Amino acid sequence: MLANHEAMKLLEDEQFCIAYELGTLSKIVTQEQLERWVAGFSYDHTEREHTSRYQWVSNFVSGRTVLDIACGTGRGCLIMAKEGNAKKVTGCDIDPKTLRYASIRNKHDHVNFFAQNGETFTSDSEYDVIVSFETIEHIANVESFLEHIRESLSNMGQLFISTPISSIGVNEKPDNRHHLREWGFFEFQKIISAFFKIDKIYLQLYPPTKSKWKGILNLNKNLKMNDAISAPQLWDPKIIPTKELGKKRNGYQIIQCSK
Repeated sequence: MLANHEAMKLLEDEQFCIAYELGTLSKIVTQEQLERWVAGFSYDHTEREHTSRYQWVSNFVSGRTVLDIACGTGRGCLIMAKEGNAKKVTGCDIDPKTLRYASIRNKHDHVNFFAQNGETFTSDSEYDVIVSFETIEHIANVESFLEHIRESLSNMGQLFISTPISSIGVNEKPDNRHHLREWGFFEFQKIISAFFKIDKIYLQLYPPTKSKWKGILNLNKNLKMNDAISAPQLWDPKIIPTKELGKKRNGYQIIQCSK
């Protein structure tokens, strides 16, 4: 009976995951954009940019406790546990269905998931590393979000937080309908510096564009298979001038912070 019960559970889990993946493909066809990265069921450029971002941050997590806020389907958590050798990775997301998918497809002994709203989450633990990739632009109360992160970061901990680089100071009507707002290069740093000490700034950029910039969403629609987004690189203003960011050079900034 026990073996039969386990077999039924495995079948139910597989059916759930297949339905979730088909739903992702449907959103690509009907909406041409995704809210969450589903490994193997996303645009090629989405796969590359998210994978390279988590592989990069894995260099900072060995033997450390990690919190991934808005972890989505959990592939990033798995990368940090397996490739980064993190001591423990906790993934937090608002959607229970997405977390169920994560716990099945991206299961690992050093990874656990829990459901909370990233804007109001609380934790009884402090973390050595907190990762928040492509989250803050979805948040209504940014100050509350950053304050909760600060409370959950250990005194010697590090925060890695990323967001798209807007061509204007504050864009209240981004092309991506899932984003509430996006910020220019220095405007975003100003927000972060009110809560954290900015240690380093990294860029993850698409190939240079000659056309007028209209947002990452529109750029993504026109990307070719070989238009690889770069892995995160330490920002050097002598190589990439500030005036080009959000215009000729589009993509994301990743800020490494401490208390």
